[in-house]
Amino acid sequence: GGKTGLAASRIKWWDFPTGRLHFMNLPVVNFSSGNFDSAIMTFHYAFKAYDATSPDSLAVQISTDCGNTWTSLWERGRQGLASTTGFQTSEYVNPLPGDWTQTPISVNLTAYKNGPIYLRFRARSGFGNNLFLDNINLFGKNLVNNDASVSVINSPIAEFCGATFTPQVVVRNEGILPLNSVQVGYRVNATTVANQPFTFAAIPKGGTITLTLNPYTGAVNNGANTIRAYTSLPNGVVDQAQSNDTLNKAFVANLPVTLPLVEGFESTTFPPAGWRVINPNAGSITWARTAATRKSGTASAFVNFYNYTNTGQLDYLRSPIVNFNPTFDSSLMTFQYAYKLFSNGFLGDTLSVVVSTNCGVSWSAPVWKRGGSELTTANGFEGANWFATAAQWTTVPVTVDLAAFRNSGPIFIALLSRTGYGQNLFVDDINIYEKFVPNFDLTIPQIEDPFTDICEVPFTPRVRVANVGKITTTSFNLHYTIDGGAVVTQAFTGQNIVRNGSTLVSLNPINSLSIGAHIIKFYTSLPNGQADQAPANDTLTLNVVVKQSVNAPLVESFEGATFPPTLWEITNGNNDRTWEKFSNPKLLASDGVAAAGFRNRNYTLTGRTDILTTPVLRFTTNDTTILRFDVSAVAFQYPGSTSIPLDTLEVQTTIDCGKTWTSSYKKWGDVLQTVSDPNFNYTDSFFTSRKSQWRTDSINLGTLLSSGGIARARWINKGFNGNNIFIDKVNLYSKTLAAKLKNNGFMIVPNPVRNVFAIQHFLPPTNLRGIGFFNSAGQRLMYLNFNGNADSYIPIDISRFAAGVYTIKLEYTNKTVAERIIKL
Repeated sequence: GGKTGLAASRIKWWDFPTGRLHFMNLPVVNFSSGNFDSAIMTFHYAFKAYDATSPDSLAVQISTDCGNTWTSLWERGRQGLASTTGFQTSEYVNPLPGDWTQTPISVNLTAYKNGPIYLRFRARSGFGNNLFLDNINLFGKNLVNNDASVSVINSPIAEFCGATFTPQVVVRNEGILPLNSVQVGYRVNATTVANQPFTFAAIPKGGTITLTLNPYTGAVNNGANTIRAYTSLPNGVVDQAQSNDTLNKAFVANLPVTLPLVEGFESTTFPPAGWRVINPNAGSITWARTAATRKSGTASAFVNFYNYTNTGQLDYLRSPIVNFNPTFDSSLMTFQYAYKLFSNGFLGDTLSVVVSTNCGVSWSAPVWKRGGSELTTANGFEGANWFATAAQWTTVPVTVDLAAFRNSGPIFIALLSRTGYGQNLFVDDINIYEKFVPNFDLTIPQIEDPFTDICEVPFTPRVRVANVGKITTTSFNLHYTIDGGAVVTQAFTGQNIVRNGSTLVSLNPINSLSIGAHIIKFYTSLPNGQADQAPANDTLTLNVVVKQSVNAPLVESFEGATFPPTLWEITNGNNDRTWEKFSNPKLLASDGVAAAGFRNRNYTLTGRTDILTTPVLRFTTNDTTILRFDVSAVAFQYPGSTSIPLDTLEVQTTIDCGKTWTSSYKKWGDVLQTVSDPNFNYTDSFFTSRKSQWRTDSINLGTLLSSGGIARARWINKGFNGNNIFIDKVNLYSKTLAAKLKNNGFMIVPNPVRNVFAIQHFLPPTNLRGIGFFNSAGQRLMYLNFNGNADSYIPIDISRFAAGVYTIKLEYTNKTVAERIIKL
């Protein structure tokens, strides 16, 4: 609908690129036949800004030479064009009655009343939001003796901070007689302020005067408001043309909100009430709400850096205005966030917290800032449009100290994002608050040990204790319970934990804990022998699982009836396709009739990872640990591609029960596939059909477990809609090495040899560049090239060569070693 009636004219800026011009021409007009004193054009419009900077503009233009040249008589643009407060980042399609200009826009055409004129509306797109026009009216009128109008409201400005302001208006003499006195009154929302008389030197017809009214001290809304100013009694008599006496103006007042301010973006309205998105790069991606991921509740705020086409762009998510009480000890902001790197080549994404002490005119240097790898909360890289899982958020809230602004009066706080064309950034659970700091207050910010998995019992709990009280802590008690059982207490003395400091303490070992899930609760008490004055933060609870271990070696060919096999685990974060068991006749296994595999072909969710993990293995003292397994894979895409991501198989190992993992093997493309042609690509869904399509890969884990201990291995499939990958015949074992291998660092066995010999290194040969195979005449018959990625165990097939004496040359970065070998 329109301002009146059922229709209006619309310019669809929402779909227009910046700078496009559109004109609406009116019929030719001639006021001279009416012998009017003045000529006027009025109209109403409705426009809600997309943001504060989109350069949409509307102008009224006139031509007196039949359209050859045009002059602008009236023009408004950017936020000054808005007829209603706030911003709308969705398409503006249905103006509400309150969105329209409350009084008509008036354009004075008196200077052109004596001849035919052409008028047009010019709309210039700023890629912002739509504008609607209605009630266009052109008319002439004869002046009266006494007529005053409010032509402009200078104050209040469109947005300010605080509840009080001093109105200022511009009064225009619309009458024939000079104007030397007038009364001006105003109303803010529903509160009317009495008329105020003004006397001044005479103003001629068409002249103006700026008048400052009495300050407004009544109530205003926190947000949108309207002021209506009006004139009366020009020259002490009744105004003879009252239709132009009144002018309305919308404005926004920012009032300090009550602390604490908690925002979890649960409302579907975004930005939330009192918050504002500031996007200086109009029309681009900016802060938005998403229900696809959150730390808690149903939604979070995010910036879609992945689809942001420019780097270095700034976007602000501005809080309502707050006013800290300087008598409090602490002024703080906390929040949770999630971020993962796109790649090592895109490290420019940044998140900062900035503050404005002058109602948003300018912003402070960041009071907290992280970017690039420092910003990450999730390991690895993600090449697809990423949305965080629950485990990929910050584990504890970020805390920003705002004590420097306790005496600054009303302030805005903003989360400032800077795009580096990397990966998406998510924020949730914002809390802005102030508090008194007690003298005695301990908390547990982190449990170092145990981790979520426990592989060895007994184990020693290690807990970080922090002092968030005012007085240095020298002693305290630390307690724990397991599954709500008996409380175990240990006293700690001789400590020196200053305010906001912490210390890591070890408790006595826990000697017995059954296999399975448990809940361990740690809490502090009696800092310096006194009652803790804020006990709500004393406790931290950990859910743990005690893993059953088995003795090495591990031999697994996936022949059992259940999958995964007993004590093996599958991690499938998205609860869809994952590792599974395959068997004859569908697939020819490397060993027996079954194998494990992942069907990447026809799996459209690219970039997902699924993990197959061994049981916990217990090793005794040994020289080295070896992991061998058979693999079968082909590529769907060109396997040597460097421009598209390829299915990847990675093997990681841990010796600390999964607290940290080390990548021991990572292959993709032509290095992973097990067919002989490196350019071969298989466009059907691949299932191994020949023994020759299997390859044995060996990983020397070296001396990590030379003193014994526990270890686990896991296979990670990262799929990119390529083709299927299978593994079989897993063998994880320790080995006592021959004295020659340990003394020389390598060994060639067997020697003499009939068909296949192996070169075995004691440690991974990261400096091995190549292996040459030469006959007795010095001719090189075969060469294997490496680039620091050689396995510790390298099998070489020489069955095609004649019997005789040959030379093997091992080329390292710093030396070349030659050994003779006899072929039987």
